[in-house]
Amino acid sequence: MLLLDAKQYPISSTSKACAYIGSLFRYLLPISSKTTDEDAGRLLISQTLFVNVADYPSKLECLLHMIRKLYSLVQGKISTDNPDALVNHELLLPGYLFNMVREY
Repeated sequence: MLLLDAKQYPISSTSKACAYIGSLFRYLLPISSKTTDEDAGRLLISQTLFVNVADYPSKLECLLHMIRKLYSLVQGKISTDNPDALVNHELLLPGYLFNMVREY
């Protein structure tokens, strides 16, 4: 379904994709009216997606990897992740851990 919907939009490069995303979410961002849609899209991606990754190309590579993994899962080429694996456990930050200890 995602691939079929993507064919109706003339997006063939990362700059066009950023411009499209920027045009959709422009009103939610703290930007001026002089900011281009592409810059708004890059700002949205840098502030909301993969905040632990510093540079834009790495964020894009991570997003593409996740999309490829989703397509492989739907096609049956890979199986779902094990929810009991260590990588799927919630990370406890120091503040949360301190509050948990303080309650007892």
